[in-house]
Amino acid sequence: MNDAEGLGKLLQAASSILEAIGLMLGKLGIDLPLLVLQLFALVVLAGLAWPLYAKVRARKKAERIGPIWLVVPALAALGIVFGIVDNATAPSRVSGTVKSTPGLAPRAALLDYRNQPVSIDSGLVDSVSGAVALHYSPLWVGQARKVRLSAAGCADQDLVLPRAPLRAGNDFQWGHTC
Repeated sequence: MNDAEGLGKLLQAASSILEAIGLMLGKLGIDLPLLVLQLFALVVLAGLAWPLYAKVRARKKAERIGPIWLVVPALAALGIVFGIVDNATAPSRVSGTVKSTPGLAPRAALLDYRNQPVSIDSGLVDSVSGAVALHYSPLWVGQARKVRLSAAGCADQDLVLPRAPLRAGNDFQWGHTC
């Protein structure tokens, strides 16, 4: 087996371990927040790194593996740390104006990367000005990816939240059609 195949299997093993933990806890009715899953992933990668370090430093050349076996899990861990810091520094408020057909009472909700609602507000849009402000916790649920506009008798509309304006805290303009 070459290094690329082995490293792929190593990362797949880490992913399988996390998935098994998530499934086990899910059967108990425990839905872990994103931050906890990220911390679990760091622990799993650290646990995999220790035996790899021993193999990289093995005395016998036949038992030794290349340092790339440590670099890849370290890069994955660095990516996870970056994600945690990125979520911790993301704004927890998304605001904007919804232009809608008069008489409709649209609601807005923030969605995560799995298209699950993450906003903690009612999502009511002001009937006069169309203003709406939504709050959520990016550290615990990840950054909002979309806003869902919905109204009675209308199909839901999912609109992508561009990353740069979201991080800048800009007010958005959304159009809702039925």
